[in-house]
Amino acid sequence: GGIMARRRIHMNEYLEMIYQWHQGRTERKIRDSLGLDRKTIRRYIQRLQAAGVTRDQPLPERDQLVQLVALIQNPKSSFRPALIKLEPYDQQIKD
Repeated sequence: GGIMARRRIHMNEYLEMIYQWHQGRTERKIRDSLGLDRKTIRRYIQRLQAAGVTRDQPLPERDQLVQLVALIQNPKSSFRPALIKLEPYDQQIKD
């Protein structure tokens, strides 16, 4: 059979990539550790940073990271990081 170019990447692998990046590992080290493509790693990290995730601040909760990864995977669902940041204050804003 042919080699599948695009394997399914599991959410846990994306989260692990984010945790490793957050701990300061290089794209090369993350690639070697997880077997992810460096372009993939770079794209996710860039979009995470665009959403306000940085190495010098604590990572969001796992649930929020899962939402961010889902948004990055499906950019057509308009990538609106501001909404994620405001989520905790939803009720206050409505009031």
